[in-house]
Amino acid sequence: MAGLGKKLGQLRQWTGEKMGSTSRTETSFEFMRLEQETQLRHAYTERVHEACTAYLRGLGKRKESTEDKAKKLPVEILAMSMLHFGQELHDESAYGKALMQFGEAHTHIASITVEYVTRVRDGYVQNLQNILAQMREYEHHKKKLESRRLDYDSKVNKILKSRREKPELEEELRQSQLKYEESLEETTRLMISLNTNEPDQLQDLLAFVDAEAAFYQNCFEVVRQLQ
Repeated sequence: MAGLGKKLGQLRQWTGEKMGSTSRTETSFEFMRLEQETQLRHAYTERVHEACTAYLRGLGKRKESTEDKAKKLPVEILAMSMLHFGQELHDESAYGKALMQFGEAHTHIASITVEYVTRVRDGYVQNLQNILAQMREYEHHKKKLESRRLDYDSKVNKILKSRREKPELEEELRQSQLKYEESLEETTRLMISLNTNEPDQLQDLLAFVDAEAAFYQNCFEVVRQLQ
């Protein structure tokens, strides 16, 4: 019941702020700027993570092969069909030999693709997931900060409305202020951390570019040898 009473008190406090009947503790301009920047980074990090995950899923998605019913990458299925066709033609068939070479090359491309998907997933995508985990921690502390701000403001308004000095109210206010300042400091620390780790994120992105360049270069070299 005490917890319910506290929630109702915070609701009344929030309602009072909206109606302009109580005082409200405001954060600094710098805090609000950091908050906006953090929200922007959160939203777009989620979008990039979702898009990158879909991109890798498309590259690495396996389908059932008509050859042996096993699940394989589409490029593997293509390679197998070419290999089997080439094997069925007579040894002197130039077309059969070309099919065999094409199949072997694309079996190699399948291995290159798997390696690329794994490298990006374990690198760039995992690092995005780590950032999003930090974002969730920030959101948790942000909610706690707002709850403690409402509690602190309610204590301030109690004292302002009190007709006489009450030591117990002053002690409650002091404790509430300490908790609020503690949450404010932790939330600020998390926001600063999230907004100042660009060098690490840039290195992660460059590693992604290196992996992508190697992927296409290796695939190109395999296909070039077929010409």
